[in-house]
Amino acid sequence: VRVEWTKYTKPDFDNYLIFKHSPTKGPTLQIYKAVKDVNETWFENSAVNVADSSYCYSLRVTDKCGHISSYSNKGCNIVLTGKSRPYMHDLQWTNYMDWKNGADYFMMYRSDSNPVM
Repeated sequence: VRVEWTKYTKPDFDNYLIFKHSPTKGPTLQIYKAVKDVNETWFENSAVNVADSSYCYSLRVTDKCGHISSYSNKGCNIVLTGKSRPYMHDLQWTNYMDWKNGADYFMMYRSDSNPVM
């Protein structure tokens, strides 16, 4: 999972706090990581299994006086599952949670790891 955000531009920056949410365990939040470099505006979490679970993250900013911002929007990966039989594929996926009206559409791409020539 890769999370990106807009750089905080005020001079009183202290850190970015990245929170990890569990969409299946309710609104529980836990600090996943604190980032001290104002120019570091992304992180990746490769210790997750996006094929089986959805992982959600949000961000807060703290300043040198101890003030803390509101939570950013919550970003979650979409989980794709399905069954494949000859000439028939049945796919399901989770909705993107933080878009008020959902996604307009999804684009699916097929990759063939053993192409026949």
